[in-house]
Amino acid sequence: MKSLHIKIALEAGVSQRQAEAALKLFSEGATLPFVARYRKEVTGGLDEIALRKLQETASRIEKMEKRRADILDALKEMQADSPETTSLIHKASSLSELEDLWQPFKQKRKTRADKARDLGLQPLADAILYTQFRDQDPVPVLLKSLPMDKKDAIRGALDILAEKFAWNPDLRDYLRSYFKNEARISVKRSKNPDPRGLANDLLSLNGPLKHTPAHRILALNRCVKDGLISISLSLPQNPLPRLAQILEINSRLKHLSLIEEALEDSLSRLVFPSLENEIYSEATERAQSRAMEVFSTNLRSMLLSPPLKRIRVLGIDPGFRTGCKVVAIDEHGLFLEHMTIYPHVGLAQEQESSKSMLKMIQKHKIRLIAIGNGTASRETEAFVSQVLKDFKEISDLKYLIVSEAGASVYSASPTGIEEFPDLDVTVRGAISIARRIQDPLAELIKIPPESIGVGMYQHDLPTKELSQILDREVESSVSFAGVDLNSASVHLLRHLGGIGPKSAQNIVDYRTQNGPFSKRQDLLKVKGVGAKAFEQIAGFCRVPESKNPLDNTTIHPESYPVAQKILAAYGITNSDFLDSRKGLITKIKSSGIQDATHRFDTNPNQVQEIIQSLLNPHTDPRESLPSPILRSEIVKLEDLKPGQELEGTVRNVVDFGLFVDLGVKVDGLVHKTRLNLPKHSDVMDHFHTNQIISVQIEEIDLNRQRIALSLAQKVTKLTF
Repeated sequence: MKSLHIKIALEAGVSQRQAEAALKLFSEGATLPFVARYRKEVTGGLDEIALRKLQETASRIEKMEKRRADILDALKEMQADSPETTSLIHKASSLSELEDLWQPFKQKRKTRADKARDLGLQPLADAILYTQFRDQDPVPVLLKSLPMDKKDAIRGALDILAEKFAWNPDLRDYLRSYFKNEARISVKRSKNPDPRGLANDLLSLNGPLKHTPAHRILALNRCVKDGLISISLSLPQNPLPRLAQILEINSRLKHLSLIEEALEDSLSRLVFPSLENEIYSEATERAQSRAMEVFSTNLRSMLLSPPLKRIRVLGIDPGFRTGCKVVAIDEHGLFLEHMTIYPHVGLAQEQESSKSMLKMIQKHKIRLIAIGNGTASRETEAFVSQVLKDFKEISDLKYLIVSEAGASVYSASPTGIEEFPDLDVTVRGAISIARRIQDPLAELIKIPPESIGVGMYQHDLPTKELSQILDREVESSVSFAGVDLNSASVHLLRHLGGIGPKSAQNIVDYRTQNGPFSKRQDLLKVKGVGAKAFEQIAGFCRVPESKNPLDNTTIHPESYPVAQKILAAYGITNSDFLDSRKGLITKIKSSGIQDATHRFDTNPNQVQEIIQSLLNPHTDPRESLPSPILRSEIVKLEDLKPGQELEGTVRNVVDFGLFVDLGVKVDGLVHKTRLNLPKHSDVMDHFHTNQIISVQIEEIDLNRQRIALSLAQKVTKLTF
């Protein structure tokens, strides 16, 4: 186990002590967010990213070691565990190497070589391979002794040699490396129609596979799946001379031409197809891994979008013929009323719709309008903008366009039906649109990951892995933002690492039956929340109504004694903490945070975390982020001009650039080359979804509905 921890630590880039400490905590049931925030003194300060990499590395290495052990056990049972084979298996550094070594031993359907061996052709194959000019040639004698045609006998013997060459570990290692480094993609168009021209940009691809970006690989795979193209891999040079050296095939061998024939057959029939498939599959896995990384990063940014809390919202799900579904929700996200208006079917209906919407706005004291970005979105935006101009009493009202990705999926889902069983699916969709403004995190967790609309080619990615990413990012985001025990839904609570769906439901049931939580410690009264679960989730739960103000901070209850000691050192008690917070902040900052950290005889990491929490004025860290852009007037695509500078919201970050919402019908693209980034820099290290950036319009193509942008100024990435 110790050697395994050393290996994991080296590959994860942490010390052995850190790896052992963190993996021990995980094995005891600690969640990653808990370890990252509250066990830094144990792990040597490893953050969430380092801990996640450690977990993934440990999982991969443990999987490989299990496979190694399984193969060794199987060989032992087969009595095929020769010292040479066992040594090679112990030295193998990848799963593909292990499988290569195992391949000759595993049970499989009979090959041409197996059938040849059954006919007694192994001695002939050996004679062809090993006989040199100086030796007496046994081949003619063997051919005479066989009860079959000579050509068939030689063909069978060459089949045996072809298979022998195919599973030579040194040959496969060389070719695998050669394919990885030198293989080039070749693309051919199929005869199937391509009306949208999806394959046009891919036909010119003829570069090295290893330099092909992830989004190109995924685009190729989608076009192959749609029957638009076929792809293959080619090598720039014939590897036969080098392979002959590896196999010690030389001019001293008497049957050299037959051996070369067997080798060529081995390569074309057995080696190249399997390696080509393996190498391209690995490239696809890397591309999918990158796409999932992009999805993960974008998803986290979306989940942690700044909420517009304590504000009444009018949500609109736009539509033409079927009308616009309009809902009013209060400042807590509770549904108040809905109606359908028809602003796009004639002047009379437009005027009636204006009056109806005005009445709803005034009745429910609406302060913001959220318009879904689907069909009829811009026409509805124009209508709303005109209403705000026509009625002076609501002229200070603002609106914004909201991504409605996944709203229709939510509205027809069991969760949507459970929340609003008596409402139409379109009304549920409008509610989802409105509530995304108040708390994006609470609303987006109800939607399947592939429907959220961020990332690249997420519909082509493995659903299971996407779901795991969603769960991981939601757990991390919920822990980062924290949950209010007295208002959080069961859907939000179930993503607290350390409890399951039943315990989440029990928390809500307890709240319903006993009234609001009065302190964090009340969690221990909830069925299913024991000491271990309490330890894991308590620090991420908030109780604003608690008499103990520490219950509304990120400070864990286990650290309350230290926190009270710190407060007392600055002359502040729990009871007057809120009133004296500004004074505390001034005192700590005047003495210096580092000095304050070392004033107390306890773990510096723990003290620093507590002090940072005491200094932070935001209970919800999302509230410190820039708010979304609110509008009162519509901007049309035709209004934009090259050279114009304006602010926009980043809607999606991908490897080749940013898609930016400018408040017009289509998102503009800032290509990576227009971002002024250092060479080989990752776009995602500098930008995230929902970031507000300044851009300059480079080009507008009205026919193709495309906007090319460049970055107007340097933007600092916000970190979560």
